[in-house]
Amino acid sequence: MAKLRDVAGELVATSLEPSETVVASVRASRKGTVKKLTAYGAVGGVVGVLIAQQADKAGAANVTAAGFPDLQSMTLVLTERRLFIAKNSTMSNKPKELAMIVPLAEIAAVRYEASKLVPKLYVTMSNGAEAELEVARIDKPAEFAEALQARLAPRAA
Repeated sequence: MAKLRDVAGELVATSLEPSETVVASVRASRKGTVKKLTAYGAVGGVVGVLIAQQADKAGAANVTAAGFPDLQSMTLVLTERRLFIAKNSTMSNKPKELAMIVPLAEIAAVRYEASKLVPKLYVTMSNGAEAELEVARIDKPAEFAEALQARLAPRAA
């Protein structure tokens, strides 16, 4: 989504190194976010809240184990050398604040898994930990994953 890329680009512009440009961006949520919202909406009441809390804890543990910030909603912004992680606004779901910068050297692999309900992006760090992220289909996550993989591939050769 070009608009997201533009908004994300503006957010990270002051942190870019000379000749570094934004290549791709995608909105993501930590593992279990959609399940949490679905469970809470479908079941409701105390049971729905308990299911939601369990899904939230599992998602938070997954992303923090991989070294990602504990954000329910984020935007991943890819450049030639780094991955920027921005916290999204609760109201607009647009990136509003830079939370973390990850050099691509710290990322070992990326894998995209298409799904009818919730597409997922798996980012494996060099220490072996893997972040499972639910991604927005509208942002073309497969293209994001391909762009990230292309920047990781030269290191593997």
